[in-house]
Amino acid sequence: MFEELKSNRETSSKSNQEELLETQVFTHDKIYEKYCGRLLKIDKGYAEVGIDIIQTMLADSDGLIHNGFLFSSASYAAALAVNEKNGFVIASIVHFLAPVKEQDHVIFKARSRHTIGRKRIVDVVGRVEDIKVFIGEFTVIVMEQHISNIQLQDIELPEEQSKNLEDL
Repeated sequence: MFEELKSNRETSSKSNQEELLETQVFTHDKIYEKYCGRLLKIDKGYAEVGIDIIQTMLADSDGLIHNGFLFSSASYAAALAVNEKNGFVIASIVHFLAPVKEQDHVIFKARSRHTIGRKRIVDVVGRVEDIKVFIGEFTVIVMEQHISNIQLQDIELPEEQSKNLEDL
C-alpha cells in the first residue's frame, strides 16, 4: 500500500511540475530532497514541502525517526516561503507535537507572515495526514551577499546573548 501511495505521489508530482515552474525558485538549488524534502508548491510568501520518512532516518529500533529530518524539512519550507537568493534561516522556535515513523509522509506548509527590515517571520506547520506533528516559527534574513562570504570575526552577538553563551 505504501508503495502504491508513493507511486501515486510521484506521478502526481511529475504532472504538476509545470505549475511549480510558474514561480521561479531562487534559493536552496542544491538541496538533497531525500533528506530535506521535495518542493510541492510555491507561491509568493508560501511554500509546501513533502518528505517521505525512510529507514535511513531511524533513530531507534522502534521505528522513530530523528527530529532533525523534520527540522530540516521545515527550515527548507521556511526558506522557500521567503524565496530570496540570499535568504537564510537564522533563528527558530519549534515544537515536535507527535512522533513520526518510517513510511509516514509529512507535508510542511510555510507562510511568511511578517517583515521587519531584512527579516521575515515564517510560520511552518507539519502534518502526517490530518495529524499536526510539528509547528515552528522561523526567522529568515535576506542579506546583500551570500552568508558564506561573511567573515566570522565580523559577526557580533548582542551583549545579552554573548553573556549567556560564555558559560557553554
